[in-house]
Amino acid sequence: SVEVDSQTKLDSVSKRQLNLSALYNPGSSYQLTLYPGAVINLFGATNDTLVYNFESYKDEFYGEIIIKLIGIDEIHSGILQLVNKNDVLVEELRNVSTSQINYSKLIPGDYFLRLIHDDNMNGVWDVGNYLQRTQPELVTHFPKPITVRSNWTLQYEWNLNIE
Repeated sequence: SVEVDSQTKLDSVSKRQLNLSALYNPGSSYQLTLYPGAVINLFGATNDTLVYNFESYKDEFYGEIIIKLIGIDEIHSGILQLVNKNDVLVEELRNVSTSQINYSKLIPGDYFLRLIHDDNMNGVWDVGNYLQRTQPELVTHFPKPITVRSNWTLQYEWNLNIE
């Protein structure tokens, strides 16, 4: 076996999730070994040796989405979110101002796009406040699901002016 240089980082949303990134060779097999004491849970218990075997996908397995946003320049600040069919956030882009967004290396499946009109530019969706008579920030949804297929590049235009 050969060691692969990798980096670990706590997930920005779920502090109980650790993200491991490395330069994987497409279609290759790997083994991740966590030795005793590498993981500690909330109660202080540690792990035994854990071994995970996995393969990286070949580049042809992934799909790509290219979205052309029409009218994005009229929105002060936007948060563009790509979510899967289970409403799990796949990728989030804040302060979107460019008219073309590329999502590459997507696992085949159904995806949905939503744009949060971040009027106060704080980087999150804000609910309304009845007492202050403020409405929640507007959320615009792409009109249909996007089905990503292996080795396909899908191109869509999203006119934000007509919604």
